[in-house]
Amino acid sequence: LHAARAPLSSVLVLLDVSAAFDTVNHQILISSLKELGVSGSALSLLSSYLDGRTYRVTWRGSVSEPCPPTTGVPQGSVLGPLLFSLYTNSLCAVIRSHGFSYHSDADDTQLILSFPHSDLCLSD
Repeated sequence: LHAARAPLSSVLVLLDVSAAFDTVNHQILISSLKELGVSGSALSLLSSYLDGRTYRVTWRGSVSEPCPPTTGVPQGSVLGPLLFSLYTNSLCAVIRSHGFSYHSDADDTQLILSFPHSDLCLSD
């Protein structure tokens, strides 16, 4: 026989960070990759993938000089969502420390907090 469980209520918080891929700091991402054990030629390849790009701005027929981005991962790429997920990986411990469960898919995160139905209010 299984003990009866008290019914739970849940709160779901949906996070969709606007322009999230553009906010990835290259230096922090490289540090995160090192902490995860990425090194040698793999780290060099990923570093050159991030830093080996430039962008230009066109406005009213004028084109700016090429500028290297210091933030962002290429959107629409295969590596973009993976690098973003690795970049935000350290948030997992913070989320759990506050009693939430979570599900992340690149820049979309769902936070779930479940509590006994009998609790009328939540406190810190």
